[in-house]
Amino acid sequence: MPKELVVEPARQERGRESAPGGDLRKFLKRLSIFVAPFLVYAAVIVLVDPYNLFNVSPLIPDQVKKPISNLNYPLWKMSEFRRRPMPNVLLGDSRMGAIRAERVSQVAGEDYYNFAYGGATLQEIVHTFWFADSLTRLRNVYIGINFNLYNALERGDRTEDYSSIARNPLRYFVHPSVLEATWYDIGAVLGANVKIGVPNMPRDRFWRHQLEVTARQMYRRYEYPEKDWRELGRIADHCRSQGIRVAFIIFPTHTDLQARVADFGLQAEQEHFRRDLTNLAPTFDYDFPNHVTQNQENFKDPFHFREEIMELLVQDVWGGKCVLPRRRPDDEHAIVSGESAVPRSSAPEQVSGKSPVSRFP
Repeated sequence: MPKELVVEPARQERGRESAPGGDLRKFLKRLSIFVAPFLVYAAVIVLVDPYNLFNVSPLIPDQVKKPISNLNYPLWKMSEFRRRPMPNVLLGDSRMGAIRAERVSQVAGEDYYNFAYGGATLQEIVHTFWFADSLTRLRNVYIGINFNLYNALERGDRTEDYSSIARNPLRYFVHPSVLEATWYDIGAVLGANVKIGVPNMPRDRFWRHQLEVTARQMYRRYEYPEKDWRELGRIADHCRSQGIRVAFIIFPTHTDLQARVADFGLQAEQEHFRRDLTNLAPTFDYDFPNHVTQNQENFKDPFHFREEIMELLVQDVWGGKCVLPRRRPDDEHAIVSGESAVPRSSAPEQVSGKSPVSRFP
């Protein structure tokens, strides 16, 4: 009797037929496990958004984020200005940064934006001017520049951080300042006492440190900033051609710091700096020995004045009240003090005592 041939489906073949679907599920599972941390990380960055680049999450209020954003001033301020441009701007380093824009706005009668950066370089000031000019029609521009900034060897440009992120927002997720600020923001919300840029030493010790270490680093090597001078000239020419009022401010520093210029034999270079500014635009010069700059109580440290001096500067520059000693551009020993107030509408043009030149000295 012939044997009956029975063919059963091969389990191995069935397994092979179902293998592609199973392998795909395993791959997707592994991929999701791999990708999940990155998605969580990206979500945290977007929700915290330490520099308000996306400006969509109210998770952490600005009053928490803004002090911490000082880790990278341009990232915060350039993003903020792009959202709300203003025709009147203040440019400079931390000394201009100490001028409260709301007080200037009250005294001047029109809104101002403080576009100053702590530790700013001339490169950053120049690039920030052109950035602001590209977003709005400027009316009034005040640029704070002290002699320690006027050095070709003082380089660096943090505005490029913002520019590179604007070109490719994915860079925001890996920028060191963003990562650090995100960490501090979360810590601040959870109750940590986060302080950015606050000296970790007593005032008298920090005062000596600024004179012996910081000033030495600034003045021990000096090179005339030919390129930056020409860039400031371009700004001055542009402002004149566009009807923009521009003025320079040389802020008061303590006489201990002023003396360091002579210690490094840079008096002639400092006078050259003053001539350069006054030849380009009206200049408010408060940085010379007088009863204000000789008094330590008027300063937080040799570089930075206190709130009371800030208020007097606002009244003097934008209110036209001449309440602070001011150096005449044509006489290094003469002091403007107690003169009749300059009308607000024409104050920037009348400060220097001569009209700006259109070409460089």
